[in-house]
Amino acid sequence: MRYVFKSLGAGTNRFYIYNYGTGWRTERGNLSSTVIGVVSKEWDLITITWNTTYVNSYLNGVFIRKDYYGGNIGNTGLNTKISDTFNGSIDDVRVYNRSLTATEIKELYRQTTPKETEIINDFAYQYVDFNLTDIPNGNWKWNVWAGGMDSNSFFVQDWGIERNFSILDFLESSISFNSTTYETASETFRINITTKNLIPTLAKLIYNGTSYSATITNTVDNNYTLSKTIDIPLGNSSNDFYFNFTIGGLVQSSSTQTQSVGGLLFGSCNTSLTTKFLNISFKDEGNLTNIPASIPLFSGSYYLGSGTISKNITYTNNSEYYFSDFCATPPNRTLNIDYSIQYKGTNYPQRIFSSGVTTVLNSTTNVTLYLLKSADGIYVTFQVTNAANQVLSGVEIVITREISGADVEVGRGTTGADGSVTFWLNPDFTHEYTFIKSGFTTYVTSFAPTQAAYTISLGGVTAATSSYFKGVNYNIYPVNTTLVNDTTYTFGISLTSNFWDLQRYGFDLRLDNGTIITGGSTTTSGTLLTLDYDTNNQSKVYLDYYWLINDTYTNGTRMWITYSTDKTQWSIKTFFTDLTLYLDSGFFGIDDFGRYLIIFIIIFFTVGIFSYKFGFTSPLNISVMTFLIIFFFDVVVGIIPTLSVLNGREVPHLLTFVTGLILIMIVVREVNK
Repeated sequence: MRYVFKSLGAGTNRFYIYNYGTGWRTERGNLSSTVIGVVSKEWDLITITWNTTYVNSYLNGVFIRKDYYGGNIGNTGLNTKISDTFNGSIDDVRVYNRSLTATEIKELYRQTTPKETEIINDFAYQYVDFNLTDIPNGNWKWNVWAGGMDSNSFFVQDWGIERNFSILDFLESSISFNSTTYETASETFRINITTKNLIPTLAKLIYNGTSYSATITNTVDNNYTLSKTIDIPLGNSSNDFYFNFTIGGLVQSSSTQTQSVGGLLFGSCNTSLTTKFLNISFKDEGNLTNIPASIPLFSGSYYLGSGTISKNITYTNNSEYYFSDFCATPPNRTLNIDYSIQYKGTNYPQRIFSSGVTTVLNSTTNVTLYLLKSADGIYVTFQVTNAANQVLSGVEIVITREISGADVEVGRGTTGADGSVTFWLNPDFTHEYTFIKSGFTTYVTSFAPTQAAYTISLGGVTAATSSYFKGVNYNIYPVNTTLVNDTTYTFGISLTSNFWDLQRYGFDLRLDNGTIITGGSTTTSGTLLTLDYDTNNQSKVYLDYYWLINDTYTNGTRMWITYSTDKTQWSIKTFFTDLTLYLDSGFFGIDDFGRYLIIFIIIFFTVGIFSYKFGFTSPLNISVMTFLIIFFFDVVVGIIPTLSVLNGREVPHLLTFVTGLILIMIVVREVNK
């Protein structure tokens, strides 16, 4: 505790320390004596410290004496006895929350300007500062009751009149916030405080009982701004909040405020939800007419703020309507929606549309979704792999095509554990495909989806020190690229790791219909795991393998195509049958145009060779050769794709019929010559 005082002369001018348990414990004597110092009628600094045993006294930074008191200090002061009056002035009384050292006391005196008592450095410890300018000079008594070392309040007695003071080390000047808000909205809370030469730290916003770390900004001098932006938690209520922070070694709090929180709701429009935010309608992708559709599932999340806090929506309507409206409250806020919708119609296979985060306003946002008739489309499966031919899960695939001059999304999905996802697409139009996965280069391509399956390889994986491919070597069996039906093969894997510590690896067999056949696993590096399996009549067999390093699974898949041994001896028929099988597997990326081009080249060279070798140059001879070649490839081999005519209807062997008709016309013409 420190006092700055000025004696004006007469009186015993005694300084005391009082122990409530035992009465007076020690008196410092006459200020003019050698015990304390000579009354100079100038400003002097008295400092006293105490611990559990001693009380030390200092005058103007110089140690005077040490007294044993053996108890708890209750009072300190000047001349509390009626007979002992003090004639002088007192200023800048401070109570610290710990004992200052002799060095610190000297520094306090050195930095103290008389009367003004401007302290440059107060050692960042808590104190209460009294400037008793309202107490007149003259004969009076003055006490400070500390109430113990942890007290938060003090009072001063001036001839029996108590004057209370707070120990708070700051003044709260203003607080800024919106008095009303809504669930999930982003709100900023600010408070401005002025401290007493102390720096606040560890600020927190306590909102509705939850603590959030806040930012402290020093604006000027001892003025600070505490601020925090949060997303309002769910619940329609009135929420209390305040700031707390550490200053002078103690945690202190601002005043408590209340914010009113309203509810946020988004869903199908009804009597309580009337402000339309989103309208979803349906069209036929082929003829662009409006059609009715049902919604087996509409699911997603919505929010007003940053998305840290959000609400969920799940909606189902199995009845078919031309459109569906969605409304929200409050009606005057910008709403963020991230939803996925499954939709289908009678004779229209189901599709899935994912919006991504979409911002909608109280002015309606219109979304048109397209469906494709059963007769107009095909199911197309995309399997995505990396450069090492390992399947990639979690790849987002977005498919668009131009409709009425605009690029329209007609498919969106994410690859599963087998690296594949299936879409219902129109094979008569070119589509654009975008493949997206974090850590890989985004791949964009365009083509007409005429095959049942495509394999896409993503490159540019981001290198990482935690890549669990490093040092891993494995062999997968059988080594054959194709398998024969009704044959037993030994499937298996052996794996070693010379960089990471291998915890486990294993595999399962998976059939084309999704059936899982358990394989095996081991914790011993280099072990050959095997499983004998008869391929019976399967068309494809998959081996899903994995390894576990640092509790992290790495997965991959190997696929074999199986075929029948009937007529497998070499022949032209067998050759083209196998060629058709490979082309249909989707590995080589040869579309229908590529097949037509191959047939054209064969016709061109065959007719040319026969014309040159045997002199077949007449239109009839050329027409006969052309018809026979097309008939062979279309009817016998079946390698020529089926053509679609009006309304997407497929006509088998159309090219054979056309060339046959041309041949008949040429024959008739030759006969009538």
